[in-house]
Amino acid sequence: MTPTEIKICLMQKGVTQADIARRRNVTRSMVWTCIVGRSRSMHILKEIADAIGKPISEIWPDAFKKSSK
Repeated sequence: MTPTEIKICLMQKGVTQADIARRRNVTRSMVWTCIVGRSRSMHILKEIADAIGKPISEIWPDAFKKSSK
């Protein structure tokens, strides 16, 4: 999913980035960096996934693939 699609899903569920930040005791900017894929804080990713009702692997399919190096 793109960051915009994630934000739309959150809005459709009535959840804001601030809500996620409060639940996880982090900043809104930290939530945003997870949404765009710059950070992979598992507890934040899980909170976002739970909020929109999709598995982490569906939202960020490439985020946890192992490199073949």
